[in-house]
Parts: sequence; structure tokens; C-alpha cells
Amino acid sequence: MLVRKGVNHGIRRASRGGKPTTPGQRQGAQANRTNAKRVNQAMRVARRFGRF
Repeated sequence: MLVRKGVNHGIRRASRGGKPTTPGQRQGAQANRTNAKRVNQAMRVARRFGRF
């Protein structure tokens, strides 16, 4: 459980940032959030198999 919290916190912290100012930055931030969501889903699946 401790490892899970650490991984989730790290993913959230890495995907967080300042307020985007340009449309390109906003689009990049949205892509980062989408990628973070996919990483969290993959970690959940990996935990079910007992690897993390």
C-alpha cells in the first residue's frame, strides 16, 4: 500500500504544473493528464498480478 501511494503521488506530481498560457501548452497539459491516467490504469492491472 505504501508503494502504491508513492507511485500515485509521483505520477500526480509529475503531471501537475503551472497554469498553461498558450493553446499549445494547454494541449500538452491535456496530453500529460491523459498519459497519467493510462499509467495509473496500467499500474492497477500490474498490481492485480502482484508485480507492484
